[in-house]
Amino acid sequence: MYCSADFIAALLVVMSILSNSTAQLFQKRAADKIIVSGSLSVWKNSEVWWSLVFLAFGFFCWVIVLRLWALSLAYPLLSLSYILVLLYSKFHFKEKVTVSRWIGVAAIILGLFFLYEGSV
Repeated sequence: MYCSADFIAALLVVMSILSNSTAQLFQKRAADKIIVSGSLSVWKNSEVWWSLVFLAFGFFCWVIVLRLWALSLAYPLLSLSYILVLLYSKFHFKEKVTVSRWIGVAAIILGLFFLYEGSV
């Protein structure tokens, strides 16, 4: 089975976005634990370590993407992580998401549509 370089790059972009967004989730959880416990010993916090693992994985995926695609093609897709983190915040942390933030999400999606229209 043969996979094109574009398919592999697209898969790695998704993995990088998911990984970096998940790292943000762990960073938030780590920050909440540190504030609650009053401890500055961040290195004993497992969420800090999980965050670093996800960041490292996302980094390595991203480096391969940049080898396969032009930066101007790949980089705008990272804006999807803003949407994913917003969804994590709403459903995992029960944060209130205002109408203006949803409008921002729509603007990101619309912006990506215009950036990639005709190029994919």
